[in-house]
Amino acid sequence: HSTVNELQALNQTGYMLHHLFKHYKGDDFEKGINVYDVYTVLYLLHPEKFEVEEADVQVETNGTLTKGATVTDFKSAFPNCSVVMSIEPKVFKEIFIDALKYCK
Repeated sequence: HSTVNELQALNQTGYMLHHLFKHYKGDDFEKGINVYDVYTVLYLLHPEKFEVEEADVQVETNGTLTKGATVTDFKSAFPNCSVVMSIEPKVFKEIFIDALKYCK
């Protein structure tokens, strides 16, 4: 019984995500689907569950081959954001499913 299949029966949002994950990633949610936008939302809801590091993050705007690339300096004396480094997969699944229960 995979998390992807668990989503299908949750609600309309879960049903939609089930089909997205099945189409793009197959049935491997437990093996490491990285849903970065979800990390952001869940971090805002539960910052204590995530390992973060302060860093200076800049976006390259002039490079011909690197335009739009993100450059992250974890040793900067002037960090401008918190970067999510990791979360325990079981905890991620738990708070992800819990947050989806509030959706339509």
